Amino acid sequence: ITIGIQMILDDGFNLKSALGWLRSNFMFGIPFFFSNVYLNNGLNKVYSWLEHPKKRALIGIPAFMIMNSLLMIALIYILSRFFFGVEKPNIFSVDNLTSIVIALVICLIATLYFHAVGFFTGYVEQLKVSKQLEEEKIAAELNALKAQVNPHFLFNSFNVLSGLIDEDKDKAKTFLSELSKVYRYILENRNEDLSTISEELKFAEIYLNLQKTRFENSIDVKVDVSDSVRESKVPVLSLQLLLENAIKHNSFTEKHPLSIVIKNENKSLLVSNTKTKKRLSLSNSGIGLANIRQRYALHKKDGFDIIDGETFFTVTLPMI
Repeated sequence: ITIGIQMILDDGFNLKSALGWLRSNFMFGIPFFFSNVYLNNGLNKVYSWLEHPKKRALIGIPAFMIMNSLLMIALIYILSRFFFGVEKPNIFSVDNLTSIVIALVICLIATLYFHAVGFFTGYVEQLKVSKQLEEEKIAAELNALKAQVNPHFLFNSFNVLSGLIDEDKDKAKTFLSELSKVYRYILENRNEDLSTISEELKFAEIYLNLQKTRFENSIDVKVDVSDSVRESKVPVLSLQLLLENAIKHNSFTEKHPLSIVIKNENKSLLVSNTKTKKRLSLSNSGIGLANIRQRYALHKKDGFDIIDGETFFTVTLPMI
């Protein structure tokens, strides 16, 4: 670039003049390159683009221009004195001033360009770090929510088992056998937060078999889920939590069974159950529904809904 500018100023291309300017640019370019690299690396250590982008730009641009100005003057003096044998170099002659201005304009353009690149590189890196921290935070919160579910389920199951031991030891044995299958599924999916609807329905069937050990024909479940949506995903164990809530908070008998309907509608899984409140309502830990709601919030998925009617209780699980 500088050779081209000098050729224009020298009234056209001249091979001898071009070779002179090439040599001159080489002698100036090497010290400029290493000096600028050294200053750039030094400033990056003190004020990184990631942590202090404004300070890096406000200090960096003037620092580069001052250093390049002093370096230009020093190089003109050294080259004139020791290479061209000028005893008293006139550093600020018209020709030298022209060279200084041209060099500094190029340095300014290069400095602004590399500062812009540095700024945007730092900005992109900062976005990546922020995104990574956000993802780690979400993962930690999801793990905390999943950690709530397992003890909650185990605690409720042991309560049921304790009651069955007094009522019917054979039923208690069968319940314990089915419970081991259910808990094996939970352990196998402990590292997953989402599960396919197909897997959730299979697990729901195992869980209901467990409950039928105690309640026999008092629970009636109808599943009407299209094959086309069975590979869509919902929070793992969400279906089991809803079934558990329905069984826990309602009164039912073989004559008046608890009716549960599981179906898909508008890219959501709907779980409805008849409502017949128990006379003595059990304490509500609030883990089930709150847990599912929070997991949808962390996945930034809207559509989770609860309809608490007079005769039916319906929960909408949006597919992910």
